[in-house]
Amino acid sequence: MLQNSSPVSRLLGLSSLLLLLMGLSTPTLAQTPVTKVKDSNGNVLLKVIEDGGLVAYEAGFSGIPATGAGKRMMWYPAKAAFRAGVVGGQTGKEDVWDASNVGGASAAFGTDTKASGANSTALGKRTSATGAEALAIGVETIASGGNAVAIGENTTSTANDGYEYSSKSTWCCCNGR
Repeated sequence: MLQNSSPVSRLLGLSSLLLLLMGLSTPTLAQTPVTKVKDSNGNVLLKVIEDGGLVAYEAGFSGIPATGAGKRMMWYPAKAAFRAGVVGGQTGKEDVWDASNVGGASAAFGTDTKASGANSTALGKRTSATGAEALAIGVETIASGGNAVAIGENTTSTANDGYEYSSKSTWCCCNGR
């Protein structure tokens, strides 16, 4: 049938066939749940997806999943916050992942990391991102200003829009310059 048709017709026919085959040959696995965990009301709390993905949902429970010292990976749905690592590696740091120290939409990874500012991120060892949209990376870094960034060892950024990235120093008046 394609031999007697015009080149344009053959091209359109082959394109249509190719699109059809692509659609048929590519299964949609990303949204196919294998396992669902539900609460007593039937609300889906967790889905394990066929391709290995994992989705956790908030279903009305507002309490933090775990508090105090220990090793864990934790999703806190009420605040859309994620934590992974060790809490209480140093005395006096047992509460850094308790509800009062977890900012909304924040993330903290490592040992005794604290991300209490909204949309803040803390990575490393004893880092603290307490300002809104703050980022602290390294060892004993503190980003306490809004949009502040502290990277390195013993670095502190307290100014709004401030940043500090050198080792063992303090910067408090950068304002992004």
